[in-house]
Amino acid sequence: MRNPLENEEAAFRFVLGTIAYLAPIVVASWISTWLGVLVFVAVTGIVVYRFSRSAPWRSPPAAAGPARAAVEDTRRILVVANETLLGDRLREVVVRLADGVAEDVLVVCPVRGHSTGRDAVAASERLRSALEELRGSSSRNSM
Repeated sequence: MRNPLENEEAAFRFVLGTIAYLAPIVVASWISTWLGVLVFVAVTGIVVYRFSRSAPWRSPPAAAGPARAAVEDTRRILVVANETLLGDRLREVVVRLADGVAEDVLVVCPVRGHSTGRDAVAASERLRSALEELRGSSSRNSM
């Protein structure tokens, strides 16, 4: 189930909508109980009509990534490329995990520290190194 309050803006709109819905009902109820009931029925009818026309819950969620056909024997491998597992050892582990199946390898490289320019450059270098190592292993395994 999708959370309708995905961010602060949606929560703020919800609060304002709730106030706009309840305020006329409360004011009418102070004047007369039956007037409050009448305003409640009218405002509720308007809200139900408006939401049934827009139906925001019926819209399909946006795709997060590129659409690809699912393959049963595809193994998804996540590589977090910090400095503890690079080089030959990284290649050996990925090749072992992908043995006998198609693989999708996602390589991420975290930026450590406070995201200074130097940290980002170091992360880019680790990512480049990990990708070169994995690409090299795929060409060597296909021979």
